[in-house]
Amino acid sequence: MSRPIILHHRPGCGSPDDVAFVRATLEATMDRLGVPSDVEIALVFTDDAEISALNRAYRGEEGATDVLSFAADRADLPPGEPPYLGDIAIAVTYASAGAARAGHPLADELALLAVHGLLHLLGHEDETEAGAEAMHRLEVSLGVRPGD
Repeated sequence: MSRPIILHHRPGCGSPDDVAFVRATLEATMDRLGVPSDVEIALVFTDDAEISALNRAYRGEEGATDVLSFAADRADLPPGEPPYLGDIAIAVTYASAGAARAGHPLADELALLAVHGLLHLLGHEDETEAGAEAMHRLEVSLGVRPGD
């Protein structure tokens, strides 16, 4: 069953095969985590320039990063609309460098970042050492991050 995942990607930011792999990984992860099947998310594949602008505008941070998550405020959703979890933006060029450093395919890095973003939308945090360790373990258990 296909989930309502809204895909956006800039030209040159993610091949069709990579995008399909990431979408399938995200759908399987949502299933494993028990996310209701009608919950919508947006998945954006973009470049370093756009992610830098988002990072500056919403986090006050300069420069590119690999992934940003923007949780929806459920109180702002109109009655009767499907539940909307939020947006995940991934910088494909930044992710490509991360994949090269890690020695794995870009598709695997993109899937890890999409799941990482999803976990943030679901309320997980990695700003504390304990939160980062918990997210890391969860990503390993979900099969998107290699074990140590």
